[in-house]
Amino acid sequence: MNKWKYKISPVYLLLGFITLLYSCGNGRGRDSWLQRVDDALETVDVQQKLYAQRADSISKRAKEAINNEEKFTLLLEASDAYRTLDLNKSINFLLDAYEIATLNHQNPSDSVETLLRLASIYNTQGFMLKEVSDILATLDPGKLNGQYLTRYYITKVQLNRRLADVTNIQRLKVNYLYELKGYQDSLLKMHPENDLIRAKSLEMEGKIDEALQIMLNAKKESADSIPRTGPYFHTVAQLYEKLEKPDSQLIYLALAAEDDLKHGVKEYSALTDLAELIYPFDLNRAHRYILQSREDAISSHSSLRQRQMGPIYTLINGKYAMRQNQILVGSIILSVSLFIAIMAVVAGGIMLKKKNRELGLQGERLRESKKIIENTNQELEETNRNLKEESRIKESYIRSFMNLCLQYLNKMEHYRAYIGKIASGGDLQKVVKAINSSRYVNQEVSEFYQSFDEAFLSLYPDFKTVLNGFLREGEKYEECGSLTTELRVYALIWLGIESSGEIAKFLRCSESTVYNYRTVMRNRAKDRNKFEKDFILVSEARRHKPIYKIDNSENI
Repeated sequence: MNKWKYKISPVYLLLGFITLLYSCGNGRGRDSWLQRVDDALETVDVQQKLYAQRADSISKRAKEAINNEEKFTLLLEASDAYRTLDLNKSINFLLDAYEIATLNHQNPSDSVETLLRLASIYNTQGFMLKEVSDILATLDPGKLNGQYLTRYYITKVQLNRRLADVTNIQRLKVNYLYELKGYQDSLLKMHPENDLIRAKSLEMEGKIDEALQIMLNAKKESADSIPRTGPYFHTVAQLYEKLEKPDSQLIYLALAAEDDLKHGVKEYSALTDLAELIYPFDLNRAHRYILQSREDAISSHSSLRQRQMGPIYTLINGKYAMRQNQILVGSIILSVSLFIAIMAVVAGGIMLKKKNRELGLQGERLRESKKIIENTNQELEETNRNLKEESRIKESYIRSFMNLCLQYLNKMEHYRAYIGKIASGGDLQKVVKAINSSRYVNQEVSEFYQSFDEAFLSLYPDFKTVLNGFLREGEKYEECGSLTTELRVYALIWLGIESSGEIAKFLRCSESTVYNYRTVMRNRAKDRNKFEKDFILVSEARRHKPIYKIDNSENI
């Protein structure tokens, strides 16, 4: 251990004097910007509660709406209201809106609207890049009008940027960035007057100074005409970061974080970036900022934000805990020194009592840090329990499959014994007749289809209800505990098996028979041309919807 660690030396006094002089200059202006963030943090709970109440009010109106057109509009408003508060709720409202858009077919643009919104929010959520790609693959940019085409290109840019960030393969990264540049150029051709698009294009070309000048001029021209300036300030801060101007970067990060907090936003990154920037010289503030950022990211179910802030949260929290320990040790040593000095000068214990009270406060802070660590450990234990439960379910499926195989092996053994018994009688004609008989196979196939019907309908009890929604009156199916062959065709399509060849193998029939079943079903649909495409999209939404229920606190 360094013997100077807990001693005051002339070198430390000189460094302290230099730091004081520096703080009187640059530090004073910097502190004024950070104080604005501190003030916003004081009222963040109130602001978030107000915006949550507004979102809940819209959600209630959407649930009570009877008219599908009104319900669709309110569901989109509810999704927008929850976008910065709770990504899971926002996604579920969009899925409900998409079901209305696909089942009613009143306005084709409604489906495009919900799909583009879903792709955007899946990209924001962080772990659903495949879903984003699948949705964009269903849209034909050649058939999109100006507004939707712009949003389509923007989502493509965001997707390729995210893919380039997460891949470790250099060739793929280059391909993603190349596609990103192409979509960015398309956006610029459509909107050459848009300042943000121009700035992003210049930034990609490495012309950071020109991009920054465009953004600063845009702010001067628009003044405060837009309701939220946080995203603009954050973009400017990122440009200053690339120019290696931390003082300007701090100012705009503080403005962005202040705007987020005042508007009740939980899904943000400006406050996290600010904490990372200031922790070397203001660890206490950085610790408060990163704790608020982590709490908001968890409550908003933003997996991407939680993953991004993981390393800096660990770094800041570890340094804060280390400093608290150092302060505690230093306080103990100082208390002892003061006690001895005071006892030598005056026989009183006033200063000792004061120091003990300070130690108590430090101990409380340490206990709070310990509580945070314990909560993190509990979350990890809960994750491990969930993984064990998933493993248990998989083992159950494997055991069921093995039991089914054993049952068929036993039946084959019984059948072999039966043939052997006939053969032992010496009657070759009876043996050949028993082998050529299809009765045994037909019975097994019938039992297998019955097991499939029961398992499928228990997993997806609303299958017939959804299918009937696409059919004309008088063509709908009645509820029962089994499926016909034509219903099994669409049960397999529901499960993601769309090839007629694969369906024919499963149903033990020809591809032409499956084709005929599908043709008959299309003829019974309200919209023959869009029936199967819409049915596949709705079935995918039904199969994946439970994924978004991250916790059991509310039945969305």
